[in-house]
Amino acid sequence: MIIRLLLATFLTGWICVAAPAKKKKRRKQDFTPRVAKIGGLTARLKTGHPYHIVEPGRQVSIALGNASAHDANARLDIVLSAYSARAASHSARLTVPAGKTIEWPIPKTLYRRLGCYTVKITLEVAGKKATAWGSFAHMKPCLTRRQRGNEFIFAIAYGAAGGKRNEAQIASLAGINYVRLNPHWGRVQKKPGTWDWTWIDEQMKAHEDRGIQVQFLISGTASWAAVGPHKPGVKLNCRPPRLDAWREWLTALAKRYKHRVRFWEIWNEPDLGFFNGTVE
Repeated sequence: MIIRLLLATFLTGWICVAAPAKKKKRRKQDFTPRVAKIGGLTARLKTGHPYHIVEPGRQVSIALGNASAHDANARLDIVLSAYSARAASHSARLTVPAGKTIEWPIPKTLYRRLGCYTVKITLEVAGKKATAWGSFAHMKPCLTRRQRGNEFIFAIAYGAAGGKRNEAQIASLAGINYVRLNPHWGRVQKKPGTWDWTWIDEQMKAHEDRGIQVQFLISGTASWAAVGPHKPGVKLNCRPPRLDAWREWLTALAKRYKHRVRFWEIWNEPDLGFFNGTVE
């Protein structure tokens, strides 16, 4: 197209301007329904794993439940999509007994390759249709192993303030060696002279039990220890701390975990816009 425009300009002296093509609006696909439901009949993906990891040789199924008092006849259509493979589909007609739940096994030939799969489930009963979505990873979990010598460290940072209990298990399944955690000063020391280490102790144990070492990110200021002017609209916990309180916090933290934490990171990206203090 560009070559044709240049040639036309050279031969005629006229400049051709192509009108931009109108972009078609793409309909957003709703992947949120996890259960297809028509009356008392339901259909959902079942992997048998809390994080939907399916190891080679394991079966993935569609669980169909019938909460009604009568047997139900249904048509089930599934489409499996994966980045590394073409979409594959399969259909079946099933009878679900009243008050029962049955499992329909998805043919393993549809997810022969390793990878992440998205499953579209369409349930049809008496001409009515309902759609649900599911996903799973067909893989062999790495599991964290003890690091040897000067091997490369494979680490992640959750970036989650809540520190959910299941994150340590997920990290272990991915073969993570190190996890960066913020012990949260304002959570441990809500006011001067009081210390509550419960949350961070639980996090340390959850990771250590799975062979994962923790790197501490010391970032954020307890609200009661914040000083100096601040910028409107920026979080107050990013204000500079009182140095005496900061020193007390770091001393207590280091004494408690000095034999369990090898790497320490002091503050996180302090030069970015969310830092609520001055250059000095």
